[in-house]
Amino acid sequence: MDGTANLSTANATFWEHAYMENFPTLCARASRQLTKGNLDDAQEAVSEAFTRVMRYAVRPEMIENPLSYLWTVVKRVWTTQKVSEDKAIVESLDYMSADAVDSIAAVRVEPEVLKMLDQDENRRQLKLKLGPLSLEEKQLVDFYLKGYSWNEVADELGVDVKQIQFRWYRFTARQRYRDNKLRSRGAGSGN
Repeated sequence: MDGTANLSTANATFWEHAYMENFPTLCARASRQLTKGNLDDAQEAVSEAFTRVMRYAVRPEMIENPLSYLWTVVKRVWTTQKVSEDKAIVESLDYMSADAVDSIAAVRVEPEVLKMLDQDENRRQLKLKLGPLSLEEKQLVDFYLKGYSWNEVADELGVDVKQIQFRWYRFTARQRYRDNKLRSRGAGSGN
């Protein structure tokens, strides 16, 4: 019984430390990436994630990167919550006529949603313009498009901030060189 009590105390201490150290970072990231800026929903998802890991992670000492582990759990919690909400909405809409569905204000596409869709299309166009990218370049572009700071990118990739900045400048220099080369070919073929 004493060994079980010690294990429970060690687990509680681990998660208490993980909570104190990572809660603000996880909430900020969830707010930015999952909840479209809704801090209350972000805090709820992060809190639920902590509740789950404290209940189910039997050997937290095996977790090498608590922030990464917790972020994965937060994303799963959020996805589960959204799927449940979406399923409830779809099930109630299934029995309505098309005219009745169109009359519901919540179903209409809001200007903010259209703006987001336009942003997604702009991102897709940017990726097409950049052409083939290495895995490292693709990661940097994805982080850039998501609005990550240099420090956040460095944390995600586990490298120094200056190294990330150098990679970005090297990438953008290659893109400028490629664009200039394409322009000069286009100008040369037009003569």
